[in-house]
Amino acid sequence: MSKPVTFNITEMSLLLSRAFVNDPWTRKLMSDDAKKSQAFFTLIIRYCEVTGGQVIIDHQDSTLTSVACLEHPMKLSLLDVIKLLGPFLTFISACGLKTFSLINTYMRLTTRHRPKEKHYYLTCLGVDPEFMGMKIGKKMLDTIHTIVDADATSIGIGLDTENHDNIALYEHFGYKHIATEELEGMMIYIMFRPRKTVDKY
Repeated sequence: MSKPVTFNITEMSLLLSRAFVNDPWTRKLMSDDAKKSQAFFTLIIRYCEVTGGQVIIDHQDSTLTSVACLEHPMKLSLLDVIKLLGPFLTFISACGLKTFSLINTYMRLTTRHRPKEKHYYLTCLGVDPEFMGMKIGKKMLDTIHTIVDADATSIGIGLDTENHDNIALYEHFGYKHIATEELEGMMIYIMFRPRKTVDKY
């Protein structure tokens, strides 16, 4: 019997760094610094894991093709905060307090537009540039939406994008553009997809 394919956090963070190399938000934060980018995505993955979210992957044989971090509707506990101290300190050491402050501002601007009710949040979804055009992103979104729609305690899923062209793409998958914010000249588009009722029969 063949063993299931697994990937470590370094492989996943490197893929996300490649996938978001031209993303406006990533470029603003990291200034094309590969070390900073990897530290940033390592923190995102660890945050997702520690807080009860899901790190969803796609692969072809032993090659990682896509990574997504899906936050679940859960509150951060004191134990979670303690577990995240190491990744946070590593990130601050690599990227500096100014970058950390900018991320906090981003989160404050975007979270105020999200519903108060329980909902999921798609922190990131990246496809390795070498595998673009193979509908892997659609496959990943379908998987994510299946998880969200099966949870009757949640009202849906939110996401943010800094790429205006992505609005039409996500609208195709049922998302609605609910707000726009600006951060140091960069536009942030906040979107939400209501949960769809799952037919049990």
